[in-house]
Amino acid sequence: MSEDYSDYISDSSDASNNEFIFKIDLNTAASDQVFYTAKRSTTTNFQDNVKNQQTNLDIVASTIHFSGEDSHLRIITTEQSPKSGDGEAKARDRWIHIQTECISFEEFERRVKILTFDYHEDLVPVVVYLLKKIQKTHEEKSAYGGFIEPGTVFRVDGVDWKDRSKPDLSAIFVSFPYFDMGKWKPPDAPNNEALHLPRGLFQSSYSQENALDRDGNQIFRKFKGIKSDQYLRVPQLWVLILQSRTIITCGPSNLPDLFDDNVRFVEEEKLAANGPSLIQVTDFLRRTTYLPVDRCKTFLGLKQSIEQQCLSDTDFTMDDCLLHAGESEEELIGNI
Repeated sequence: MSEDYSDYISDSSDASNNEFIFKIDLNTAASDQVFYTAKRSTTTNFQDNVKNQQTNLDIVASTIHFSGEDSHLRIITTEQSPKSGDGEAKARDRWIHIQTECISFEEFERRVKILTFDYHEDLVPVVVYLLKKIQKTHEEKSAYGGFIEPGTVFRVDGVDWKDRSKPDLSAIFVSFPYFDMGKWKPPDAPNNEALHLPRGLFQSSYSQENALDRDGNQIFRKFKGIKSDQYLRVPQLWVLILQSRTIITCGPSNLPDLFDDNVRFVEEEKLAANGPSLIQVTDFLRRTTYLPVDRCKTFLGLKQSIEQQCLSDTDFTMDDCLLHAGESEEELIGNI
């Protein structure tokens, strides 16, 4: 199997239309050899000598929550994947976050393959091609270890050219650089140059130079309220999206710190335990929004809140929505 997986590319591919989107032929890619090689690589003895923590979230719904002047995205999660009445798993989507201060791309690839085998086995050849392509064309070496080119966005679609009635299988990789505060001091060059570490501000800007002293003297460190052991750094968040149903992220921050108050993760069980302080609105597109009860004390107030907060971008009306008090299974509209 060639390093660049050129055998996967179909003559029918329209990859030239967009350099960030590539199509591969599933009839060629999904061979037994590809699955065997990918499976074997997940059991390698290679491990980075660093600590990492994996968080698995089963997602029931994502909603825009309004409370007074505040609004934020709520990710409603469940601790387990219970079965609904029709036997299907209640959680439709998942978010898996690998929190680590440093990791090699090979180790990230190994972890991703394991997760892909667990949740989307048919996507294995697509994910293998995507990650190999990223490593070959977008991974760089610096004086402080490896890094993926900031802002890298790449998508691979697996296409069955023999049967176009079958849906394409897609995987998307995104590398997000962002600012945060590190402690102690910017990192020295790692012993293993393949490791990816969060770099200081100057280390990120001058990747081939020794910028350790410059990062140690950041103006940021002189700001009021900044502790003596803090400095500004530019870590990366790697994001892999599988079929728009599974998100795999990897970075040094935990999810709550990463999004601050803009995105909040709420356990469904705790939300239900708080009582009916919220009205759950599910529209025709199965989008769910939670509205505070104090905005919906009258029928007119309820109608206005739904139209403004839930349906402003559609032609639907309140009659097209399902309403519940909190997490109650009893539909609310019949009691209004």
